[in-house]
Amino acid sequence: MRMPTNYGPVYADQFHALYGELAQEFSAPLVGFLLDGVALDPGLMQSDGIHPNARAQPALLNNIWPTLSPMLHK
Repeated sequence: MRMPTNYGPVYADQFHALYGELAQEFSAPLVGFLLDGVALDPGLMQSDGIHPNARAQPALLNNIWPTLSPMLHK
């Protein structure tokens, strides 16, 4: 999870790092950044600039599949 840059770099970095720390502490799988390759592409985002649109769904699947797939086979 990433915070918008308007929260400031220190807060945003600490917020992002927290997810990795929690995943490690609880042995939970972690997707690096769900919106990787999507967030900065206006054609893949809704007009609010925060939420992905329907065209972004294949990219989102590609972002989570390497983490999700092994869990489905257990």
